Amino acid sequence: MNREPITALLSPRNRLRMCECLVVGVFALSLWTWWQRPTINAGLSPEAITYRIDINTADPGALRLLPGVGKTLVPRIIEYRDTHGPFQSLDDLDKVPGIGPSIVERACPWATVSGL
Repeated sequence: MNREPITALLSPRNRLRMCECLVVGVFALSLWTWWQRPTINAGLSPEAITYRIDINTADPGALRLLPGVGKTLVPRIIEYRDTHGPFQSLDDLDKVPGIGPSIVERACPWATVSGL
C-alpha cells in the first residue's frame, strides 16, 4: 500500500490550503445566513401590518426592528424618552439626534405611541 498520497495531504502546505478553504466556506455560509435573515417588513405593505412597536415602551431589541433604526439610534431614542418623557406622536422621533424625516417616514408604518 502506497502512503505517499496520504502524507502529501498532511503536508504543512496542504494543511494551510485546507484551512484557507474552510475559512472561506464558513465566511460564505455566514454571509448567506445573514443575507437570508428575516426583517420586520418582510415585503408587507404598511396596511397589512397588524403588530406595531410602541416606541414609548419598547426595549432596545424591539426598537432595532424598526426600519432605519440601528444600534446607534436605539440608545438615543431611549435617552430622549427618559429625558423628555413619552413621545406624544410618531413625528416626535424627528427630535431625537440622528433621526431625520426619512427615518421617521420609514419607521412610522411599523411603530405606534401609547401611554398618552
